[in-house]
Amino acid sequence: MFPAPVLAEEAARSGPAEENKTLGQPAQDNGRRPKLPHAAITSHPAHPTNATSANFAFTSTKASSKFQCQFDDGAYSACTSTKSYEGLLEGLHTFRVKLSDAAGNADPTPASFTWAIDLTPPHTTITSQPPKETNSNSARFSFTSTKEGSTFQCRLDGNDYAGCMQEYTGLARGSHAFTVKATDAAGNIDPTPPQYTWTIDATPFKTTITAHPPNPSHSENAVFSFTSNKAGATFQCQLDAGSYSACTSPLTYSGLAGSSHTFSVKAADATGNEDNAPASYTWTVSVARAAEVDISEAFGGLAVPESPAFTMLGLTPAIMRPATPRGLAMSYMEGMDFNGDIQDAIAVDMAPYLLFSGKELSLQQYRDSARERDLSRIQLSIAIAKGSSDNDKARRFGAAMRWTIWDDGDLRLDKDLIACLDQDQQSAPASSSFDMAPRQPVSGRARTSPVDASIGPRAKICRAESLKRNWNRSAMDVGFAPSWIDHNGKGDSLGWDGLGLWTSLSYGFDKYESLKDNSQIIFQARYRLDESVPGPNKYLPFSDRDSFTLGAKYRYGEPRQVAFLQGLIVQTKPEGQAVDRSYIYSVGAELGIVDNLWFELEMGEIGGVKSEGKGGVVTVELKGAFPERKGRK
Repeated sequence: MFPAPVLAEEAARSGPAEENKTLGQPAQDNGRRPKLPHAAITSHPAHPTNATSANFAFTSTKASSKFQCQFDDGAYSACTSTKSYEGLLEGLHTFRVKLSDAAGNADPTPASFTWAIDLTPPHTTITSQPPKETNSNSARFSFTSTKEGSTFQCRLDGNDYAGCMQEYTGLARGSHAFTVKATDAAGNIDPTPPQYTWTIDATPFKTTITAHPPNPSHSENAVFSFTSNKAGATFQCQLDAGSYSACTSPLTYSGLAGSSHTFSVKAADATGNEDNAPASYTWTVSVARAAEVDISEAFGGLAVPESPAFTMLGLTPAIMRPATPRGLAMSYMEGMDFNGDIQDAIAVDMAPYLLFSGKELSLQQYRDSARERDLSRIQLSIAIAKGSSDNDKARRFGAAMRWTIWDDGDLRLDKDLIACLDQDQQSAPASSSFDMAPRQPVSGRARTSPVDASIGPRAKICRAESLKRNWNRSAMDVGFAPSWIDHNGKGDSLGWDGLGLWTSLSYGFDKYESLKDNSQIIFQARYRLDESVPGPNKYLPFSDRDSFTLGAKYRYGEPRQVAFLQGLIVQTKPEGQAVDRSYIYSVGAELGIVDNLWFELEMGEIGGVKSEGKGGVVTVELKGAFPERKGRK
């Protein structure tokens, strides 16, 4: 800031004796000192000021005095009793005036005035204000200036500037604008005063729930939709005794317990104004009794069994589909291999934990426990194959263990299916095997075999809808399979036939609307070590080889009617021979005949192989799963 103005008006109180210049003779010292002249500034500019001109007026204590004026550090020059300056620059300036009388006496202490020219306007800032949207009809503002000592003028809406009020009250509903400007001590006014606009909305919030579950509900899931009468409102939701949290519409709750529940929702605006009367809805969720049923009884007839031992014995080029296994299944296959030899085979597949512990494991436990799911997804497969041609009469024995790492199509995890079955249970007549008295514990007869003729009609639809949702979902498995061979088929030459390792990955096109319900692609990599295969001639009826296979299989259709196309690249290393690379392609179809029974036909061709005697393959396979057992007695 600028210093206070300085005005110096001092007169000499004493001085040396002066000579008398009359007639050329020295003046006589009469013993008295002469009286010295003194200048006084009587008019000057304001301090500080934003004027770039300055006008001064001054007087002398002795008549006929002569004035000399100085501006800042310039030289003194003669001047009259007034002096003006124009076009001055911003900053501090000093004006001085001195005089001398007719006798030549000079003022030893010139009068002076220092002032500041300030051309910089202040900048005004609004530091507090009401919310942009509010239901209050009063408003308080705080504001500051970049220059101390500034004064303020305020304007509300279209009124003129006037003195600022501590609080504005009685404001009408609608949009308002507040403007404030600062004026500094020099008279500079803020050229760009800040303005704040806000809206007073006295309309009360009204939150409406537009969609909710039925009451009572037999689903552990609940979906709510809601709106507000104010555009741009945000929402906070509460379930039961929980706290409110931000939410959007629609909102889904999952895994609800079988009891009474209350959902509440309130709207809020950007400034935090809330609905003081939240909308709420109370409903009852019936106990999810289907989730309490043991898993061995719930989903029979849905999953197609898959026998890994067949493929690992080299009986078919088919790529195995990764999926959660059935408790117990059996497959029979007959066909002609790539050597033109007829092969007959039978396989038994089981999920031991599911088979023997499924009666003690509920669907809820299966869903909640990763350990239970992992144990249930371990499959053991045993297969026996017999050659029926003169070139190959060998018997082959294979055992395989497969673990499904994950399966997005696991029907036991389908919450919508469980909810659908519960709804069917509620509507089923008392004589139905699905009937269960409300709020009673699940008994051994809570569910019977899914092929029971007394099953509720809605439950069949539930299963069909679930199968359609899940039959082609993504999954992954890994496995290994040791095997043995009896070369002459008489049982007296049983020996080691190597080991197979594989992994399969399927993708269900979940993100592609046109494919997600009808398509699946499966990728598989497998390695076969020390496999015994028919030799090239009678002198070498069998030879060992290692092989590595990469393949892909595309399935298209619906749950019980599927066509497929697959291709494989095979690299083999026969014992004592060079590496042999070939490709295999095949087409086929899967058909569900009745519940728990499927028919599969596959035809293929091999190409690029160096060995002779290779050609096409045709296989026919029946896959049957044993119906799930009935509930505990």
